[in-house]
Amino acid sequence: MSGASKPNDPTGGWKQRLPNLSFVRKAFRAALIPLKLARFVESAGAVRTPLEVQYATLRDGNVALSKLLTRLYQDSHASREEIARLVDRALPDMQAAAAESREEVQRLKHRYAEFYGAIVEQLREQNRRLDELARQQELILRSLGHAPDAVQLAPLSKAG
Repeated sequence: MSGASKPNDPTGGWKQRLPNLSFVRKAFRAALIPLKLARFVESAGAVRTPLEVQYATLRDGNVALSKLLTRLYQDSHASREEIARLVDRALPDMQAAAAESREEVQRLKHRYAEFYGAIVEQLREQNRRLDELARQQELILRSLGHAPDAVQLAPLSKAG
């Protein structure tokens, strides 16, 4: 009675006549494994190793450093341009002030030379007068020393 239905079977034995579905079910599940695996990997995200983390940190630091250096270079370039502009604006005034100072120094040198020359002339005149006074004093002292009633002159005292 292989193929015949059982007398008390209400389905009429059709379950026995169907092929084995467990094999189809297993094959379908096996076919879904790559899809499930792909979903799992997408949901888990990228797994990063410590070396990748260090590399990312260094890369980010290098990018930040590069941006900072670029900004510093731009700022220093702008500062140089500003200094050059200020120098260009102030240079004529500074050169005029320097020329005026040189002229003033030359005038002071000439005034000093004139003053020094005047002092030298006055010293020569004073020395000449002192020499003249010394000769006159000597003549007076000689004339008094040869006279019979010569009087010794006392030094002059300060009138006070």
